[in-house]
Formats: sequence, C-alpha cells, structure tokens
Amino acid sequence: MKWQIRGSSNRKRLLLVLLAHLLLPLLAGCDRLPFSNGSQEVVAAYVAFRTAISAGDVQQAASLMAATRAEEIAADPAAPDKLRFAALMMPGTMTVMGVTIKEGKATLRLREGALVTLAGGSTAPPLGPVPALSSSGVTGTVNLVKERGDWKIDKESWNHDMGANPFQSAAARPFFREGEELPRLLKTIGGKGESQMRGSVALTPDGTSLVTAGYGDYTVSRWSVAEGREMASVKMEHRPTAVALTPDGSTAITLDAYGGVTFWPLTPEGFGTPERTGSVGQCHDIAISRDGRYLATASFDKFVAVWDIAARKEIARATMPTPMRSVVFSPSGQLLAAGSGHNSFTLWDLETGAGRTYTIPKVDAKSDVSGIAFSPDGKRLATTHMDSSITLWDVTTQKEVKNFFVSGSSSWSVRFSPDGVLFATATQGGNIHLWDAQSGNKLGVLQGQPSQPQGLAFSADGSLLFSAGEQGEVAVWGKE
Repeated sequence: MKWQIRGSSNRKRLLLVLLAHLLLPLLAGCDRLPFSNGSQEVVAAYVAFRTAISAGDVQQAASLMAATRAEEIAADPAAPDKLRFAALMMPGTMTVMGVTIKEGKATLRLREGALVTLAGGSTAPPLGPVPALSSSGVTGTVNLVKERGDWKIDKESWNHDMGANPFQSAAARPFFREGEELPRLLKTIGGKGESQMRGSVALTPDGTSLVTAGYGDYTVSRWSVAEGREMASVKMEHRPTAVALTPDGSTAITLDAYGGVTFWPLTPEGFGTPERTGSVGQCHDIAISRDGRYLATASFDKFVAVWDIAARKEIARATMPTPMRSVVFSPSGQLLAAGSGHNSFTLWDLETGAGRTYTIPKVDAKSDVSGIAFSPDGKRLATTHMDSSITLWDVTTQKEVKNFFVSGSSSWSVRFSPDGVLFATATQGGNIHLWDAQSGNKLGVLQGQPSQPQGLAFSADGSLLFSAGEQGEVAVWGKE
C-alpha cells in the first residue's frame, strides 16, 4: 500500500526537470498513512512543508527546513516569487512510494499521480510482484534530517522522465479533431498478398521504419516509411504471431506459433543476428513496458507471463481459467491488463501481484477480447471483441463508461492516439473507426485500405496512423 497526497489543481501543466527545493509538486492533504516505525512523522513533516509552499508562506517553509537551507531562504529576496512560480508548476497528486530512515536521516521516494486501487470483479490468480518496477513521469526523492527532535527538509531532487522513447513529445500533434476533415490514406507500404500479418505491425520510435510479422509467409520484415521499400526480410522456421519494439527502438521482439520468443537487434540496414529463446506457449499477443524492462505475453494455453528482457527469462506467471488473447502494460507501469478468450479482462497490480477479473456485460460469453489498450494517461481502458463489441472503461473506478458495437463487423484491435483525445479500432468490415476517448462517441470512419485492417500503430508525435492489412500491406493515414 502506498500513501497518496492530493492537491486542488487538475490543470495540465508543463513538466520540467525540477532540481531546486522550491520547484516541487503541490502536496496539500492525504488520504491514508500505511507507514510505521517513524515514517508517518517523516511524511507529516513533508506535507507541512508542501502546504507552506502552496500557501506562499516563506517564513513557515523556512521553519520546516534544515538550518542551512533555512538560512538560504531567509537571505533570498526572490523567495516569494519562486514560491508563486512553484505553485504554477505543481501537479495535483503525488504518491509516496517509500520511506527509509537511518541514523537521523530519512528519504522519501515520490511519484506523480495516484495509484489505482483494484476493486470489484472477482479475485484473479496472482501475477508477480514484478521486482523493481519503474514508471514514467515525475519522480523524485526528498532527504530529511532530524534537528532538535523534529524532521526537517534538507534536499529534494526531481526528474521528469518523458518515457523511454525520446521522440515522444509532451504535446503530441492531434491526429483528428471533431469538425475537421478526416485524415486520408496517404500511401501503402508492402503488400505481398499472402503475408496475413494478423495485426503484427510496430513502428520505430523515430517513425522512420516499420517491422511487420507475416503469419502467412513466415517472414519478419523491416520497411522504410519514407521510401516504402523493404529494407530486410527474414524467413522464420515457425509462423510469427506478434511483434513489438522496445521503447528505445533497439530491438524487435516476436512470438511464433510454437511459443518461441525471438529478439531481433535493429541495425541501420535491417536486422542483426536474431536470438530465439524460451517458450511461452501458444501466444497471440505481446506487450512491452514503457521503461523497456519487461515484456508480457497472453497465451491461449491459459496463462499470462512477464519476462525480464535483459535477462531473457520469465519472472512471473499467472495460470488462468480461460485462454488469454491480448495484453498491455499501463503507462505508469503499475498495472497489466489482459483480455481473455471470453467476455472478460483482468487487471493486475504488478507491485503487489494481486489481480481482479471483470466480466464485460452485453458481450457474447465466448467472444474474444481481441484487442486491449490503455490511454496515454492511464485513465481509460478500451477493449475490442470478435462479436463486434467495443467497450470503454474508467481505470480508476474499474467501471464501464460505454459499451457499443460496429454492426456486423468484428473489431480486431484498438489503439489510443498519443494525445489521448481519441482511440482507433480496426474492424472486419474493412474500415478504421475513430472514437472519442472520454465519451466513446463516434468521430469518423477511415475507408480505402486495400484489404481488411487488423493491427494499428500511431506515430510517436500522433500525426500518422499505420494499419496492417490482412494481405500484408500497411496503410499510412494522415493529413500531409
């Protein structure tokens, strides 16, 4: 259990690397204190300090700091202005991830945002906990010292991690806004007629190349986006079923029909020497955590597994009562979601290993969760189904927001745009549908791909959408 501290501001703010002790998140209250052995006193001192900063009370803030720091504040005529600037930069919620106390010194570990508490549904088999799970966003440490029996703030360091992908902008370009002209088909790449990619397409972080897995022709291929040419193609012994890229763009990872996991180093020319290792059963989907440390697989052999990518080994597994069809990590790294071969999905808290399974209403009991995706802020979860259903969920409450369908057309996959405004679904009818990420309302339909679209991938800046067709082509959609 972690302790969450909430402030009053919910505005979206520019996030920077914050190193000075005054440029800190607003921490104005608390809702639980799980720590013991003096930790509560440490956290309480920090909350009092944050409250003083949010109120712009220089004198009170200085009284809560170590003596040397208090002297610096007292001697700085610009301190009030710095406090006001700090208040403008503060996110609304921080979570205390841990407290360490030793010999009159204490350290707080903090993360922006609130942790999700899983409730409702039914108890799922445990998965993990996953060791040393890391997350993106604002993280920091606060060092305190004990002076005259009281904890005082000594030093703080903060960092804003934009994620493992250096090409991901904090302000992604909109793919589409309601009322605008719909994006159009700009071009198609590849198309052998027999690839049957089954949705297996991944885009390098810099947007310059694609990696595709051809179930029908056993190939893993690398394509130049600008030139539309095939850079490299390797014939596999077993049919590839899924492909994903590490966030730094250094490695492609594929699954095959015999349960093998293959690691493909990416080179300027195409691929380095592949490394096939382990067995993950009859798997249909693969996901990689945003920090690039872990991969997860969903298996029709009734299990979900998490692997340590660097160690090339499985570190956690949950044996499930039903076949598993799809899988995705939350952006924060706290949650893993997996869709089943029936009308249900499971959420696991990877920091505890606990999970809950949620039955999806109004969906056929035997309808696969063919696709599952989190919104970029982790607050929404979308699912697609073989009976044509599409659902949208509030992750914080684990409540369904909307349940709808595309008439007579199975929905294969789903992806949110990087700016979080919309999500796209690929349907058996040959079209790509765009939906509002908050309400689930329909925004538009993209038409014209040569064959049935199955897999989807947005460019990192959100300006382009790539859709993998059943006959091996990748369509590129945008406004350019």
